[in-house]
Amino acid sequence: MTTPNRYHKLKAYSLFSTAFLINGPSGFNQVVYVDIDPDIILDTPGEQFTLDIDGNSSDDISFFNSSFDFFMATPWWSYWTRQDLVAYLPDEKLELAGLKHYVYYWSQNFYYPYAISIEEIINNDLQFNNATFQLLAERTFYNSGEGTNHCFNCYWYNYFTTESINNYLGFKLKDDASDFHYGWIRCDVLDEGRTMIIKDYAYELTPDNPIIAGDTAHYIGVSSVTEKIEPVVFCENKIVYVSHLDEKCDVSIYNLNGSIIINKQAQSGSVVFDLHNIATGAYLVVFKNKNEIRSKKLLLIKTGLC
Repeated sequence: MTTPNRYHKLKAYSLFSTAFLINGPSGFNQVVYVDIDPDIILDTPGEQFTLDIDGNSSDDISFFNSSFDFFMATPWWSYWTRQDLVAYLPDEKLELAGLKHYVYYWSQNFYYPYAISIEEIINNDLQFNNATFQLLAERTFYNSGEGTNHCFNCYWYNYFTTESINNYLGFKLKDDASDFHYGWIRCDVLDEGRTMIIKDYAYELTPDNPIIAGDTAHYIGVSSVTEKIEPVVFCENKIVYVSHLDEKCDVSIYNLNGSIIINKQAQSGSVVFDLHNIATGAYLVVFKNKNEIRSKKLLLIKTGLC
């Protein structure tokens, strides 16, 4: 692995701070959300980006754009690997959701983080691995100089997927009490595995509570109460998408002064708001049906995920 020629490091807020939290009247908002602005772009071999997610002055995860020569000759061909996108975990504090694959030829396990889609639930039903090195993308070149996709197990770049846009790394993070907190990191992998973009992340303050990929509010889960609202809120470029709604649900967006900005009734379980004319800042999305009223926070920014 080459020595990083450009190094980025982001310190997050304390795990129990109120930064990036908006506690609505329902009291369900218990997620820390951090927008990485500007986005981190790793497009040159040797570049590295490190996250201290819980702000305790200890690195939790690093990402490398790694280039190295690894020549192997077999009875059938010779090749060398030239380009990897690697997640590096310095200790066992953080684990990534992904595949553990045993390769008999090498007599060892290899690890491949999932490229999780928006609205997928991140909880203990997923397999998590704390291996030090985990591969998002790998490019292998034969000795003829022609490129080939050799990483059939990589989820972010593989034989069928040349790029991944707005997918999520699912993680669980151990706190000082040895409790785990689920979270996500939103990323792109572009240019056939040559480039990685890290955009933002969120994690649950409540230990062992699931989180929805892309959501920035506390997940309640399935309830025995009929017609209980379990909404998912996702926003990108000032377009707000709300799903998982009862068809009779009334959805409103409020500013923090309690004034209503816009209101709609859900159709077919979802609703979309165009907020291009609304000022950036913090808002509440309030859901109301005949059983209850709930709210989720909304951070409206100029571009990217809200």
